[in-house]
Amino acid sequence: MTSLVRSRWAAIGSAIAVTLGGGSLIGVSASGTESTFVPVEPGRILDTRSTTPIGANNAFGTPLRLKVAGADLTDGSRSAGIPTTATAVTGTITATGTGGWGFVTAYPCDSTTDTPPEASNVNFTGADQTVANSATIPLSNDGYICLTAYDTTHLLLDVSGYYTPANTAAIDAYTKTETDALLAAAVTAGPQGEQGPQGEQGPTGETGATGPQGPTGETGAVGSQGERGPSGPVNRITDEQIATFAWYDDPGREAVLDVGSFPQRAASDGSKVYVANNGDDTVSVIDPTDNSVESIAVGTSPSGVAFDGSNIYVVNFNDRTLSVIDPATGTVVDEVTGLASGAKHIAYDGTYLYVSNRNGGSVTVIDPTDNSTVTSLSVGTTPEGMASDGTQIFVANFSDDTVSVYDRSASFASETVINVGTEPYEVMYSGRYVYVSNSGSADVTVIDPSDNSVVDTVTVGDTPQAMTFDGKYVYVANWRDATLSILNPTDAHAEVNTMSVGTGGGVSQTADVLFDGTNLYVVNYRDDQARKLLPE
Repeated sequence: MTSLVRSRWAAIGSAIAVTLGGGSLIGVSASGTESTFVPVEPGRILDTRSTTPIGANNAFGTPLRLKVAGADLTDGSRSAGIPTTATAVTGTITATGTGGWGFVTAYPCDSTTDTPPEASNVNFTGADQTVANSATIPLSNDGYICLTAYDTTHLLLDVSGYYTPANTAAIDAYTKTETDALLAAAVTAGPQGEQGPQGEQGPTGETGATGPQGPTGETGAVGSQGERGPSGPVNRITDEQIATFAWYDDPGREAVLDVGSFPQRAASDGSKVYVANNGDDTVSVIDPTDNSVESIAVGTSPSGVAFDGSNIYVVNFNDRTLSVIDPATGTVVDEVTGLASGAKHIAYDGTYLYVSNRNGGSVTVIDPTDNSTVTSLSVGTTPEGMASDGTQIFVANFSDDTVSVYDRSASFASETVINVGTEPYEVMYSGRYVYVSNSGSADVTVIDPSDNSVVDTVTVGDTPQAMTFDGKYVYVANWRDATLSILNPTDAHAEVNTMSVGTGGGVSQTADVLFDGTNLYVVNYRDDQARKLLPE
């Protein structure tokens, strides 16, 4: 279209509405009123290169407020301007001589203190760049725009058109016949040109909505029978014993097993159960298949035991050592010395071993691949039991009434402290929640490890200490009254039963409870026994 034809269209479009197919010279402004677009030969109304750039170093500077309505675009080849009635302009914004990374935003403003929109018209990514972008910018009621920049830059603004309020009264006054006559008088149509080549095929449209489901087809033929599955586990007693109801020969039945003196903690390697006997410096090894008990000599006053997937580790309280037992041979194959004073409990998180040092307010982190010390974590006062959710280690601080949490995946960078009940003693992870037994307040704090929030507090027996989970219930060993409180995690941790496991009143002193995949093992400190029970 030639300049002459464009001028004629602009002249006609300022007075009447022209509709050809779906197009129109009538637009709608930001305020909802109709506006007419008037194209003009591009003209520059802003160039800061001979002055100071806008913006500031790595920051926003004072916005530049520019009068646009009424701006003169005349030069040697053009006599045009932007009328004072303009509601918006269209053109190109150019950022040049940029100081660093940043952007430019253009917007209507009544003053330089108006808040700019959270948007950008031009973006630049480094120093000494020149970047341009087209934009349509509404004007303020008095015909101004503001330009603001993050970091320093010079700006150019070239206007190629503007919008003015449409004369809708004049538009409504013309019929289609009158409009056609005005067009015919204003523009003399030339001969029809040759048909142009066919354009490229447009992109494929979006997939239509799914149609209604058809009727259900007929049932197919029954398939052939699959292969026979593997045999189930062998019965723990023979078919003859089952036939004669000789259940008393079942090694999985409940039993009371004599272990060493003053047993404290227990652990399982998936095959046997290991009990640390604090009073006679031994570890009792229980074979669940026949309930036999063997003894392994370790260091002085063993108090904690854990399995790392290969070896059994025993904390010797008075020696400040770790005895390393090979389950295959049942012998001590290594000893780790130089533990901190008061080393008592031990836990494994799949990568490291953790030993709580109750006299020093710390936890020693050990790499079991070479038994070297990785680091020492500062925790609360008198740290006792620990547990891991696979990533975080949770430590019960007995004298602080808190739990310290460190994230292994973050290289133990910082400590999170959670307030719990009185005298927290042991920690246990069920796969969903972390449980903390509070021996002084006779309750259990339930923590969601996803955000380390306390989600519940459950009242249990007298002086709760050790805990275990059998996949269905949480079992809490109550030291003083020799009972197990049985909690249901799927029913708001309601106590579903209380099981007596010894003589109460501090006589038996239930020190630990362990689930080995088949049975519960309850360690009674004063009875020198481990009770083998069936889960609830």
